[in-house]
Amino acid sequence: MTGKSQSNLRFNFSDNRLTVNRDKESLYEITVWPKPHAKARNPAGCWYRIFPQFRLVDYPYKPPHQKKTSQLQLGLDIDERQHLTKAMAYDLLRKSMPFSYAIALAPFRSHQWNLITLLSMKRRFYDLLKSSPVLAYMLANSDPIMKRISRKEIMMDKLTGMKQAELLDLLGLPGTKSFTQILRKIKPASAHPELTAMLWNCAKNDSVIKKLGHMKSINLGALTLFTHNDEIRNALTPQLLDEVGGKRAENHYPRTARELEDGLEWHWTLRPDHRPPRFQTTADVSAWHEEIVAEGTRFLADQTAARDREQIKQLRKKMAVRLPDPPIPGTDTIQPLRTGKELLIEGQQQRNCVGGYIPRVQRKECYIYRVLAPKRATLSLTKWPDGEWRIGELKAACNKPVKKETRAAVEHWLSQSRIGI
Repeated sequence: MTGKSQSNLRFNFSDNRLTVNRDKESLYEITVWPKPHAKARNPAGCWYRIFPQFRLVDYPYKPPHQKKTSQLQLGLDIDERQHLTKAMAYDLLRKSMPFSYAIALAPFRSHQWNLITLLSMKRRFYDLLKSSPVLAYMLANSDPIMKRISRKEIMMDKLTGMKQAELLDLLGLPGTKSFTQILRKIKPASAHPELTAMLWNCAKNDSVIKKLGHMKSINLGALTLFTHNDEIRNALTPQLLDEVGGKRAENHYPRTARELEDGLEWHWTLRPDHRPPRFQTTADVSAWHEEIVAEGTRFLADQTAARDREQIKQLRKKMAVRLPDPPIPGTDTIQPLRTGKELLIEGQQQRNCVGGYIPRVQRKECYIYRVLAPKRATLSLTKWPDGEWRIGELKAACNKPVKKETRAAVEHWLSQSRIGI
């Protein structure tokens, strides 16, 4: 769910059940333990069973430090806060299940439901979740395997007794020792339902498997680099791969891969007779990306310097196209950029590269917002596999970090539109 319909959400927790309300009407009821069950209410007011994709279990919640208040102030606070905050409600949901299980689930940023279901069916599944978290995640989020389990074609006793190589065979992946070790290197924060398909594509290329085997850690950023086209793979060096694989920011958003993808689109437009460079560091990629996007911006602005008038015509037409509607409505201070021209202007004003993000916005992979307060910034939202939109990038002018109050304001605005944590 996105958009205006998600405003004014309220969260309650009682009897091991999380309830999500809007305007005093229950939208969701979710119990994770000991018998996982979730349901939602449709527009007609009827309840139906759901299998939540959004994040349910996070690490233990740390309440913010609060100053001491008088009894009168305390009484007023109680009157005004008739509902739990989202974080408090989800923390109570986490506490309703065994602590060790919750901590094992916490690193996964979406699609935890089937993991919870399998843990409730067979406690021994926890051993696999601890020893190879990503393998357990892929099994739980494989529709064919879950259907076979529900039909009792695969019994949980048998599944939890299988070796990891056999489980890989069950997923259609190489059941080798080297591939088993690769899976253990993948960070749980990078897991998503398309991960199996990404690894299957990697498995078809022996050189890719060899490079993955040499990496110390693997995340979404590194895997996305490998599963793009040959042009991007040819631009990679071992140093760049190791840096991307170790970057926490690349665990859930493949920034380097996106910059290479955007930059190459401009490169082949502006420099069709030159081979793209190879990169040693992510800083090299970012610097090249900013340079090529800036060159493209100047190319569009200066028609007199262009030789190919038809090319200019096509590019200017692309810049003028209206972009898809924003996934989350803006406010007076957080404004969606709806045209290619607005993206170009934002890039010029903030001295960043969002002018090159037009293809990605058109593909609905991300959306760009202009942030006016508390401080000026540019916001990029990215769509996650659970269907929710999260912060991809939030930068001040010249790609400098934003102040804490700006990030807090954006996170609060975004939180109002999300069911999950």
